Amino acid sequence: MKKAILFVFIALSILICNAQVIEKAPVPWKAATLSFVLPGGGQIYNKSYLKSGVFFLAEATFLGMSIYHHNEMKDFGGKRNSVDEEDFEQYDIYNEDYEFHYKRRNSYYWWLGISIVASITDAYVDASLWDYDAKKSKIHLNMGDKNIGLSLRF
Repeated sequence: MKKAILFVFIALSILICNAQVIEKAPVPWKAATLSFVLPGGGQIYNKSYLKSGVFFLAEATFLGMSIYHHNEMKDFGGKRNSVDEEDFEQYDIYNEDYEFHYKRRNSYYWWLGISIVASITDAYVDASLWDYDAKKSKIHLNMGDKNIGLSLRF
């Protein structure tokens, strides 16, 4: 566990140092890949630090809750299997708890997947639209009484 925390810390440090040096437009596929590998990594690459923190906290929360409910589910599954066959009431109580944690665990897995996809999508779109304001100033829509024109400056 300590090695994983150390790896995440080193990866975040490298990403932050790398993100501060970038002066050109970020590469969308690189932002998406970083966001997939490290929660919020693509947002750090795009210099969206607040969004990075939000995605990191969301993914960490969903992962933590999934692990918690998985462990509780295993605990009640073991208790359920250790109950004598004649004690149906106790078996039903453990079975209900097992089902509750099973459903919660699966729900948090879905939320984790959704947050990962949202993080990847956000990083890709943010990197793609990095110079949107500069491109927008080159396109003008001209509207008259009975005509509409579009002008593009190169």
